[in-house]
Amino acid sequence: MKITILIEDTAEPGSGLGAEHGFSAFVEFGGKKILFDTGQSGAFTENAERLGIDLNKTDFVVLSHGHFDHTGGLPAFLEKFDTEKMAFVSHPGIFEKKLHGSQWDIGCPLTRDEIVDAFKDCIFTDKPFEFIPGATFLGDVPRSYEDPGTCCDHVVGGAEEPDLVRDDSAIAFKTDKGIVLLTGCSHSGILNLAKESEEMGRLYAIIGGFHLMGASRERLDRIISEFHKMGIKELRPGHCTGSEAIERMERELGAKRITTGEAINI
Repeated sequence: MKITILIEDTAEPGSGLGAEHGFSAFVEFGGKKILFDTGQSGAFTENAERLGIDLNKTDFVVLSHGHFDHTGGLPAFLEKFDTEKMAFVSHPGIFEKKLHGSQWDIGCPLTRDEIVDAFKDCIFTDKPFEFIPGATFLGDVPRSYEDPGTCCDHVVGGAEEPDLVRDDSAIAFKTDKGIVLLTGCSHSGILNLAKESEEMGRLYAIIGGFHLMGASRERLDRIISEFHKMGIKELRPGHCTGSEAIERMERELGAKRITTGEAINI
């Protein structure tokens, strides 16, 4: 399989690629092409063009969760490409209203109806779903191994409440080397996601955002210890992982930070 990072928070100087606080990856797996998240703007589409990737050949668009830095590029994608031939996969909760500080809307810019109208098929599920052989959308991930807490707010029954981001999910791919876990932001807890994926087989790699900015030393200690025990061969953190967590994982686990434009072959 091949995973190309279309956008994240960093880009190599002189690469000619845009970077932003967000995430988008293009996956080639099992003869299919999957767009995973869309960053916060249309910049990922421009990067794809520079990288020679034709997004019109996308078979599936999969969203990790409903925050703007993973869904904000949807309007540009729908405007530029023929999505009527593509399928869409997400948790049904990505369309709920999400707020930061009561005023700043940080949710998905499109409604469920707009998505249904734009794509050939739509799968909204909070259960694990194998949308192509060997590629499973994890749905609503149990929080059995760590408490990731909340992130900003969402609106429930007209009232603002701290958001557990239950819509946060990821994709687990079965490969000859083991399971490859592709995450967007890991609001579900990176350890919870890893353990859920491990139910499908030995976990080989984790790639994406781990959402460990500001995590306590105790939490990082536990995650790093568990990753050691799990024997994960390839750790590729980025986006919302946080510099302290990335530096520790590089030092203690041999991790390597992802960057915009990078192609990861597994």
